[in-house]
Amino acid sequence: MEWLKFNSNENHSQLNRRKPTVSVATDTAAGLGGILMVTITNSLAAFHQRSITERTAFWAEQAALIEWHKPHTQVLDDSQLPFARWFLGGETNLCHNAVDRHLATLADKPALIFVSTETGAERTYTFAELHAEVMRMAAVMQSLGVKRGDRVSRQERVCGWA
Repeated sequence: MEWLKFNSNENHSQLNRRKPTVSVATDTAAGLGGILMVTITNSLAAFHQRSITERTAFWAEQAALIEWHKPHTQVLDDSQLPFARWFLGGETNLCHNAVDRHLATLADKPALIFVSTETGAERTYTFAELHAEVMRMAAVMQSLGVKRGDRVSRQERVCGWA
């Protein structure tokens, strides 16, 4: 499997001139436990454009890639623009989809790679390590009295552990 790495100094106008290709496959050979992988080569422009021109179909496909506690009944309600409502009736958990559901098959695989362009520091978190950090933060919030349904805001630092 080829991983695409973009350099912020790269000439993005050159990237956008190339014909974009999108391929979707389940990759078990690379040890990724059958995760659905979307590989976008050359440019994100066509992928982005489709999200605009065929937004309901595009976002229905994206929604199918995650797990839902309760499936949505309608992808988009744009009857009261500019106030659009997405995935009506659906219920999901971001942390479960980003971390928890991958623990059984990918616990020792990289989940988050932090690279500082300022200091050159690099830190890789496996799914197991990331899960432990999430649980630690959840315990901190719980100790502060945060309950289900509360809104929490925090300042994100530009570092791997934030």
